[in-house]
Amino acid sequence: AMWPLKRAFDLAVSSVLLVLTAPLMAFCALAVKLTSPGPVLFKQERVSTDNIPFDILKFRTMKFVADPELQAKLDQKAQAVNLDDDRITSIGKFLRKSHLDELPQLWNVFCGEMSIVGPRPERPFFVDLHSDEIDGYQHRHRVPAGITGWAQVNGYWGDSSLEARVRLDNRYIESWTPVKDLVIGLRTIPTLLGKRR
Repeated sequence: AMWPLKRAFDLAVSSVLLVLTAPLMAFCALAVKLTSPGPVLFKQERVSTDNIPFDILKFRTMKFVADPELQAKLDQKAQAVNLDDDRITSIGKFLRKSHLDELPQLWNVFCGEMSIVGPRPERPFFVDLHSDEIDGYQHRHRVPAGITGWAQVNGYWGDSSLEARVRLDNRYIESWTPVKDLVIGLRTIPTLLGKRR
């Protein structure tokens, strides 16, 4: 019965943030467009509630690959991209380090594909892989995927223990309250200044 309240919170917060960050997003989009060929936005299939796939949106930070088959192979090859990866553009390094590349995900939240707070969404290939290997992994998909989450604010992201992240994600879902989302949202602010995953 509480989940409609979570959706109302997401809709209100994403609406306000989309308006407030519009000038910043316009600047980021222009910077991407002027510094490398290819689209401004990067779209990648991820999995959210009930294993339903959706296209997550980010500002493109890597060199554009015109061949979709080659891009799919590159996507599957690396689960996490290091900032030293030579495929990252010069402006892409700044966007990743500052986390500004993730601003378009506010549109995913506004459309109901994601939540402000929830488990980080993963690609279908890795969802299948981890579901077979890690107990409780599928339970993360009881709620919409989030821009930030309980695991992230506790320092579990990037190359950190996936088992620990799954445990924290499921604990968050089972003990969810609107106040908890607010606390996680506020705790996310200082983590944005930390190391990029």
